[in-house]
Amino acid sequence: MTYHVFLLEEWEMQEQEQIALEGLLPQKEQEKVQAKGKRGYRQSLLGRLLMHFALWQVLGAGAAIAYTAKGKPVVFPAPGQGELFVSCTHTKGLIAAAAGFAPLGLDGEALGPCRQRVAGRLFADEEQAAIARAQNPGEAFTLIWALRESFGKMTGDGVLHVPAAVFSPYKAKNPSLCSRGDVFSAAWVEQGKWALALSAGAPGEICCRQVSRKEFLAWLKREGQEIKFVVK
Repeated sequence: MTYHVFLLEEWEMQEQEQIALEGLLPQKEQEKVQAKGKRGYRQSLLGRLLMHFALWQVLGAGAAIAYTAKGKPVVFPAPGQGELFVSCTHTKGLIAAAAGFAPLGLDGEALGPCRQRVAGRLFADEEQAAIARAQNPGEAFTLIWALRESFGKMTGDGVLHVPAAVFSPYKAKNPSLCSRGDVFSAAWVEQGKWALALSAGAPGEICCRQVSRKEFLAWLKREGQEIKFVVK
């Protein structure tokens, strides 16, 4: 099992460029983007478009996407291709999307200081101990937060409703960083700026690829109009 992760660095846009890109999305997704307001608008817009890019890269074509009541994307590929799952995330300066043939969730966070009060309220004792032992507590905190967010996205229940599960950000021998045997989790630091984490319902490997703005915009120019017809 391979989970494909695509990374796109955020860039400043003129209003006309944003309007043109938003126009590639169906009305329902445009409304979701607009609901983010000024602060998260551009990141949400690029995140949804990059999620479609991920689908095209994995399937070689578009696929219909719907959203559950909890906001989790559901993919309907062509018959015979298997059930495909997607997830997207965005944080300051970075947009990311993942696709794979098992339920998954992807989260990205800008590295920052350890938020001790948050850790004390939400993290398991073992996770707090791992932060205390870490050479870089801020990095350890952010990796664990991203892991818990990715788990919440995988289930659709969110980070505040993660069941009894413990995440070890620096575990080396076990391929999964989650204490639950039915969950595969991985986390890494990207370019010394961001913590990224993926949780999924089956073990596998992660293929992570940086996408340039030039490549992304060329794809949108070539395939973008098709997005309107494959999203429900």
